[in-house]
Amino acid sequence: MKYKMHPTKDYMRRRCKELGITMKDLCGPRRAHPLVDHRQLIMWELKMIVKPEISYPELGRLFRRDHTTALWAVRRVEELKARGLLP
Repeated sequence: MKYKMHPTKDYMRRRCKELGITMKDLCGPRRAHPLVDHRQLIMWELKMIVKPEISYPELGRLFRRDHTTALWAVRRVEELKARGLLP
């Protein structure tokens, strides 16, 4: 029996592979700077590109985080993009 992958989780796994990190690291408690940057970028991608209708509480749960962490991540990436620090 085949199980259908959740599209957001599938996207997270693909991005982890591209960035050279594990899902365990992405969703784990570590707050090392490069890891946090990857986590925030993937949160932004999920909210703005992959599934815009996702709520912040749902987004936070995907990463085992609070909704305010997800909100902060999206706002931070938006700010960095506005300042030209991210493509």
